[in-house]
Amino acid sequence: KSILRDKINQLYARGSTNLSGGMLEGFSQVTSTYQENMVNRVLLLSDGFANQGITDLIELQNIVRSKYEKTGVAISTFGVGLDFNEDLMTNIAEFGRGNYYFIDEADKIPEIFQEELNGLLNVIAQNTKLKIKFPTNQFEVVKVYGYDYKVKNGELLIDYNDLFAGEEKAVLIKFKIKQKITEPVDINVALVYDDVLNDYERTKASETITLLVTADQDIYEQNFHVDVQRNMVLFITTDRIRRATIEADRGNWDRARGLIRDNTIYLEQNKHIVLNDSILLNLSISNDDYQDDLSDAETKTAEETKRMQKSNKSSSYNYMKKKMK
Repeated sequence: KSILRDKINQLYARGSTNLSGGMLEGFSQVTSTYQENMVNRVLLLSDGFANQGITDLIELQNIVRSKYEKTGVAISTFGVGLDFNEDLMTNIAEFGRGNYYFIDEADKIPEIFQEELNGLLNVIAQNTKLKIKFPTNQFEVVKVYGYDYKVKNGELLIDYNDLFAGEEKAVLIKFKIKQKITEPVDINVALVYDDVLNDYERTKASETITLLVTADQDIYEQNFHVDVQRNMVLFITTDRIRRATIEADRGNWDRARGLIRDNTIYLEQNKHIVLNDSILLNLSISNDDYQDDLSDAETKTAEETKRMQKSNKSSSYNYMKKKMK
């Protein structure tokens, strides 16, 4: 034991983080033991800023996307402390079809790992894809809130990968109307997945949504779905917080404060929805807290700014992924 302790004591930090090297080795290890109909996932833990190996954010997210598409191996990321690049770690998890976690204190690592592993142990659907077929001559996808997506041949595709028991997913799609619509329009929605509880049988659940044309304002207002309204508020608010954190990262404090003020106004305008939803109420509080944080942002220390940014980005991510209860 004394020999081992001596060797450990000879280790020292050199200020280098070869995140890509560790990540690629993780993929190599998981791929070498890959088993079909099993959860095959890389868990990437880092407390440092990637400054060795591949460091370009776009290149790294393309690598993990390619790994997932070719091998089916997903990756979840865990950022520890205040010195890692949260945007990089979030993007790796997003394009690698996994989860992102911010761990502000090292002693929380076991608890967060347990959260991820509990999910992996309760997978009920795999290779899950949401497919939305729409008429391209009438609609154009402007924005998809919440998930990476592809549009091909008039079909919008979102890859959910593994789904856990009790998990809720939501996606909000913003369309542009390309031409005046005078007749009913059909949009076909399908969820395709391998049913883990039924011998991994490939299963499809589908529904056709028919959009009707009306000039009657009462009918128009009566047909707003409550869940859609809630998700609109949630996604629009979290997206604005996300854009505010980007401006704050750039030192554009007034722009960041302006976006959060817009959120405050927007949430007030939708008070009738917010007050009836505990998640939206908590999101409103988070928005107010970030507004307070930004009020004296120029006077904060570097460490305080890092904590503020990482905390708010993580909170926004969790709200958008329906992880906040």
